[in-house]
Amino acid sequence: MFWIKPPLRIKPYLHDALWQVKSNEKAIYLTFDDGPHPNTTPFILDLLAAHNFTATFFCLGQNVEKYPDLFERMKREGHSVGNHSYSHLNAWSTNTDVYLEDVAKAQDLIQSRLFRPPYGKLMYPEWKLLKQQYSIVMWSLMPEDFREDISSEIILSRLSRNVGRRNIIVLHENDKSKNHIKQILPRYLSLIQSQEYQVKKLPNAN
Repeated sequence: MFWIKPPLRIKPYLHDALWQVKSNEKAIYLTFDDGPHPNTTPFILDLLAAHNFTATFFCLGQNVEKYPDLFERMKREGHSVGNHSYSHLNAWSTNTDVYLEDVAKAQDLIQSRLFRPPYGKLMYPEWKLLKQQYSIVMWSLMPEDFREDISSEIILSRLSRNVGRRNIIVLHENDKSKNHIKQILPRYLSLIQSQEYQVKKLPNAN
């Protein structure tokens, strides 16, 4: 289970998480999960640079190990990085000690104060401990770009309808999302720019 748009009834229970950035600026905080990815990440970085936008990349430790040059490029080009665990474990079905060790293993590589739990799932023991070290980042909108059974047009429509109203957006840089990303991201960034919004990285990552 996950939420495209988190239901209001959930937020009071996870009140310590960052669901939306409070700001007077016309800003969208675009985030990408699961990278670095050898095919998708360079495309995303090139496109962000062309628009002079910065974003936040929630990286898997195992992918940072595989593609350290892409990870360094993210930081060199002014983007923020966050910890998305080492191996994308599901907290609802993983022993607490195993889960925390996995996050710590990723942190050795990523060194960020931001953490996004895979699948958006945490059990209370993990939550209690992790929030002491990290700002736990959730999302305002996840348009399901990882689903290969829906069209890019559906995903783009979800993004377009929510410009300016839901400002932490989750997209993905992985094998499942790569075709969607190449279809939707150029059009989405152009739409954002035409409406005079900026894409910014999340604050306080490092």
